[in-house]
Amino acid sequence: MVASTKVPSATEALTEGTCFGIVVGITFADNRICTPSPSSTYEQAIRVVIDYVDKRPARLNEDFTVLAQEALRAAWPCKR
Repeated sequence: MVASTKVPSATEALTEGTCFGIVVGITFADNRICTPSPSSTYEQAIRVVIDYVDKRPARLNEDFTVLAQEALRAAWPCKR
């Protein structure tokens, strides 16, 4: 992932922060998601979600939280 040099507007920053918070919350709270290693980062989780959504453009109008949870469960399932 390449960092952007563009400064986001206040609305964009709020949206990005909200999405980040949702992904972090799901990663932390969902016991059906197991990160691949203890050193996995939230940025990696964000990338998982972005890649998942990018491959499903027809679902962009769906609830982001549902899509993010699906993405993380698919990418990082717990082996129980």
